[in-house]
This record gives sequence, structure tokens and C-alpha cells, in this order.
Amino acid sequence: MRIVKVKEETVSIASQIKNAYIDFSKMTVSALALVTDVVRDGKPVVGYGFNSNGRYAQGALLRERFIPRLMAADPATLLDETEENLDPFKIWQILMKNEKPGGHQFALHIAAGLGLGGNESYPGIFAPFGGFADTTPVENGTIGLTQAPGIGFEEKSELISLFRRLFA
Repeated sequence: MRIVKVKEETVSIASQIKNAYIDFSKMTVSALALVTDVVRDGKPVVGYGFNSNGRYAQGALLRERFIPRLMAADPATLLDETEENLDPFKIWQILMKNEKPGGHQFALHIAAGLGLGGNESYPGIFAPFGGFADTTPVENGTIGLTQAPGIGFEEKSELISLFRRLFA
């Protein structure tokens, strides 16, 4: 498996909400498509992703530093031990070379280690990136995990349509 192309687009997720720090009316995210050389049903396998809501798009950083590092890496260094799939931990190491470490990943590990979790969610805000899969039931203010493979972008019809339109 090889990564043959990475495409980035800045997309608006404007919302009329505000908090003490941010006016979300101009909020954006970076949407990515990672195209591989693997072909299934006559089409290349493409991975989609986007950055965290509540942070503006990082298109310049992605295009100037992260995507070039990824594309310059020896493809074999990106694979897991089976040599059939990409290894996100190896890719992370390549992407973060010469970058100052941040606190977000550390905070996530602490939360997971302490069994914490859960967060406020606003299904109608930051569409199509926020919220849950189209068929996710909300019962007594909680949801369960879907049975979708991977992250489940395909179960969010508006989001997967946007990705496919942006990266067609």
C-alpha cells in the first residue's frame, strides 16, 4: 500500500454560537483526502479526515510541512507489521518530526487512562462535521457507538457527500 496523493481543502463550519473566547461565525476546518494505490471495485481506496471543531483550518501547515513530509517518506516506513496497511503511529512520528510536542494528545491519554470520557455534543452545530451518524439514536441524553467500520464517515450522509464532492 502506498499513499499516492493527499488533498486538503479549507471548509466553513460557520455557526451562530459564541463562547467567551470564540465567535464561531467564521470557523473553518481542514478536510483531507488520502488517496492510496489500493483499488477496490475499480476505485482507489481513499481515507478522509478533518481537524477538530473549535480550531481553525490548518491548511498552510498541512501543505507546507506535514503533507510534504508524508509524501517524501519511504513508503515502507509507513506500513504496519503486515506490510498491508498504513500504521498511524509510524505516520504520526514522520509528520511530527521537528515539531514541538503539544498537550492535546497527552490530555486524551490521561482521560482514557482514568476512564473519563464523554463530552458535550451539539448534533446540529458545526454541520456536517459535528454530531453523530444519521441513524444514531440519542436516548436519555446518551448515545452508543455505531457498528460502522473505522470512524464511520459513510454513516453521515452530508459529510461523506462533502468529502466526495471536494475530492472527486
